[in-house]
Amino acid sequence: MANACSVFGRGEANRDTSLHLLPKDHNTREKWLQFIWSDNVLENIPAKTWVCSKHFEDSCFLNLEQKRMGFATKLILKHDAFPSVLPGVATAVDS
Repeated sequence: MANACSVFGRGEANRDTSLHLLPKDHNTREKWLQFIWSDNVLENIPAKTWVCSKHFEDSCFLNLEQKRMGFATKLILKHDAFPSVLPGVATAVDS
């Protein structure tokens, strides 16, 4: 099975998106889990829980401009970045 975004309404990433594993930092990880599953966070979180780049604001990436200009192949998230953009919603959700 291919890696896929864990956020409801998304699926497999395409070449315009990048996938990001849950962070190890507990506080940041909790924000990610709340975003992915709202009030229904799973007891056993899958080891490979991914969130695609479509769920992050542009300001969450360290190298967005380099990626856009073709100088980077993978987007890199800032260490404290958390997803806030829902599929089909133009603005970020409040954190």
